[in-house]
Amino acid sequence: MISRFEACVVFALLAHAGLLAQAAAGSQITGTVQDSSGSAIVGAVVRVTQTETGFTRTAETGIDGVYRLPDLPIGPYKLEATQQGFGTYVQTGIVLQVDINPTIHITLQIGTAVQSVQVEANPGMVETHSNAVGTVFDHQRVLDLPLNGRQATALIQLAGAAQSAPPSNTIGNKNYPTAVAYSIEGSPGNATFYMLDGGSNNDLFTNVSSPIPFPDAIQEFGILMGSVPARYGFHAGAVIHIVTKTGSNQIHGDLFEFLRNGDFNGRNASALARDSLKRNQFGGVIGGPVRKNKLFFFGGYQGTWSRSDPPVTINFVPTQAVLNGDFTALASPACAGSQKTLGAPFVNSQISPSLLSPVALNVLKKIPRSEDPCGRYQYGIANPQREHQVVGKMDYIRSEKNTLIGRYLISDFINPNGAVPGNALTTQRADLSYRDQNITLGDTYVFSPGIINSVHLTGMRNRTTRAPAPGGGVGTDYGVKQFNPVRVGTIRRDRLGNQRKRRDKRGVVS
Repeated sequence: MISRFEACVVFALLAHAGLLAQAAAGSQITGTVQDSSGSAIVGAVVRVTQTETGFTRTAETGIDGVYRLPDLPIGPYKLEATQQGFGTYVQTGIVLQVDINPTIHITLQIGTAVQSVQVEANPGMVETHSNAVGTVFDHQRVLDLPLNGRQATALIQLAGAAQSAPPSNTIGNKNYPTAVAYSIEGSPGNATFYMLDGGSNNDLFTNVSSPIPFPDAIQEFGILMGSVPARYGFHAGAVIHIVTKTGSNQIHGDLFEFLRNGDFNGRNASALARDSLKRNQFGGVIGGPVRKNKLFFFGGYQGTWSRSDPPVTINFVPTQAVLNGDFTALASPACAGSQKTLGAPFVNSQISPSLLSPVALNVLKKIPRSEDPCGRYQYGIANPQREHQVVGKMDYIRSEKNTLIGRYLISDFINPNGAVPGNALTTQRADLSYRDQNITLGDTYVFSPGIINSVHLTGMRNRTTRAPAPGGGVGTDYGVKQFNPVRVGTIRRDRLGNQRKRRDKRGVVS
């Protein structure tokens, strides 16, 4: 049994090394080290250093002169290669991106250690380890591109071979309002795998996207399609990699506000008035060291407030004359289109107010009176929206072989009902609020260039709250004799609670 247990542990480690080595949205550098004659150099030491955080990784070349530096966090790097009897090789300007694994061949010149070859150029970022087709938008491009509503998911269409899937097929009112469903290369709209910092970020209900951090908090946004590697076999479509920004040895951050106001827009040729949308998006980010070269933090917030003039709705409601039993104006040609009269026993379109339904009169107390003789009443239901998004991240470089990350993202979307007190006509829409939370913990340990254990645990929680608009009421509020049933779930909980109490009294453990 012990030998079987050890075998299972080894198999699990190897499985993690093969399946998740790149699933954490990292990269790798491979290549050869040789001398000026082209012969392989054995035992050369190759070291890379991430210039922003001081993170380092070291590897030695084998008998064929090949080195491999796997599972490197994305970002700018400096590469150094040394061997006794040869000068030092230094290359800067290397920028690693999501799922881009460059090959860098190194040539050492015979000489002393103080002699060095300096190369300041970024190598050709050609992917030679996978048949998949990838597109990566770095932080600057994410900020520079004009994204409507600052929704980073719009970058998916810029990569090509993607179009929005019919929302009615996959997105409903139980999904977070910013959820998207893209059909990429003909795949279903809910077949795309969204990854945030190496963890899943798919909606647990319909498998579309969950909230994604705002652009200022994104380090890279990558789209991988085509022959996607088997380690991403959770879904049949493409893979979307999002990596949030990380703190560095220098404190950095920014404040922003974006305003969209219809007063600055021209009137649409087919519209009667200008666009009245007003949208404010504001916030900021900050990142820096807690302990230089070891522990880093990053945090950010974005608030989005949108409001606009409500669309015009027209209804016909009773006038005060009608409530007094006088239907003369309502039955006139100006309102009815042709001469109308109330039949017997009513005379001259007059009805005794005592004959009017008390229930109807109680309902009409919550509906405004129309000043129009025909009862025409015009109103609108406001649709204001507010969203708050907070992201926090910690990165810990425990050693050259062991790194840990923790990231928390919370998104709140609030859509008030827009009801106007005293007007039951505006109580048609419920008060809605959405909360989506995502936390990812990652631990990467490099046993050797060929064995890596990368574990990413993701926890997600979605909550949707619907509350009826106040002022509508139920039938009994207006004098209707009806039975309002209590929710079954509440009755069941009460019954279970009573059963547990009785069992406790008898000494039975429930």
